[in-house]
Amino acid sequence: MKIEMTGKEDRQGPWKIAIAGAPGSGKTIMSSTAPESLFVFFQQEPRIKSVADRSIQHVKIVNDFTKSSYALDQMNALLMHLSLKEHSFETLVIDTGDEFFQQMKAGRTHQNGGEFAIGDWGWIADAYREVMLSIIDLPMNIIVTYHTKTTSNEDHSFKELMLSGQAKDEVAGWFDIVGALDTFSVVDEHGETITKRVFLTSSSRTYPWVKDHSGALPSRFELSVNFTDDIPRLLALASAVTGNASHQLIAEIPDKVEAPKATNADIPSPEELDAKKEDAHEVPTPQPEPQVKELAPIDTPDTQAPQVKSTEKAESNVTVPDEPAPVDGAADGSPQSVGSQVNVESAEQPTSSTEPSPVEASVSDEQAVAAVEEILDATQVMTCAYETVPGSGDECGIDVSEDEALREVTQIRFRQYLCRPHFKLKLDA
Repeated sequence: MKIEMTGKEDRQGPWKIAIAGAPGSGKTIMSSTAPESLFVFFQQEPRIKSVADRSIQHVKIVNDFTKSSYALDQMNALLMHLSLKEHSFETLVIDTGDEFFQQMKAGRTHQNGGEFAIGDWGWIADAYREVMLSIIDLPMNIIVTYHTKTTSNEDHSFKELMLSGQAKDEVAGWFDIVGALDTFSVVDEHGETITKRVFLTSSSRTYPWVKDHSGALPSRFELSVNFTDDIPRLLALASAVTGNASHQLIAEIPDKVEAPKATNADIPSPEELDAKKEDAHEVPTPQPEPQVKELAPIDTPDTQAPQVKSTEKAESNVTVPDEPAPVDGAADGSPQSVGSQVNVESAEQPTSSTEPSPVEASVSDEQAVAAVEEILDATQVMTCAYETVPGSGDECGIDVSEDEALREVTQIRFRQYLCRPHFKLKLDA
């Protein structure tokens, strides 16, 4: 395949043109002005009196049921001849495209024993499209004429091609130029009314299927009085280009690219496949859960928490119950009444209710940190700091962190094990 750039050469043709109009509007005689043309008629006695003096070369394609010769087969034979044999024709004229459609329908009906069934509409749509596209693909100018008919709806009447089924809607997409023959009247300089023929190339409400892909033709292309040079003038206008851009080949791409072949190194050995299967089915060995030693809880009869001396060490094994239970002896709703209490073995009770010294508080902090770090496996160590503000209402575990969720968690867990009412919880970063 090729990547190409369009240029002025692409406007030189050949051109594919459809000419539509009512019977007698001038379709055949206008087409006869095309250079070196070959006409194809689809009647045994075609109406060619208008071009009888123009030396038109033509062929007749009609069904011959006595010889089982059908119009579709004859058309395919003609296309084969034009494709493979040398000839001097520059233009092929199909006159008319709707009469060829009717010949195909009659041939199909004869083949079915005189019946054209509902399923045959799909066949004729496909067959007509295929043969018409084969005609258009010939390397020469193509002109196909069509009869039109008037169709009316609630508020307007419009023209449509005299075809049936899908073919009627698809024809406009096959050609470069689709135009309609029409007439209009003008008054000349002598005051006489003159009727002129025009080839309409711009779509309208009456002719919605008209188009001009060249973009160079006027919306009303006036025909000559005697139909002498209409097609050559039309082709000259359509082929005119501006600028000097030339058609260029940019790159060529292979039509087919083969995938690289696999090497032996890419194919795993049977041993490697077996090893992968064993790895996939290998079950990890379960690890034993760590054992937690249980210690007896310490009763706290007062709201004033007992002090821990600096010369004594606390045991770090604590039992964590699933559901914390309140402890008897809490003087008020202070935090030590929630959950279990920490059992610090070998700790002596204070002999007086006086506040602990800073040295004693520091020692207690170290013991608390060791207990929390071992029991809770904390990633961040929580400590108790001694602080007494009389009348402030501060409770143990308040203002641990600015994070609300972290504060709630640390308050609950720390109060269950290590808190005392005169200690304030802080987070040691």
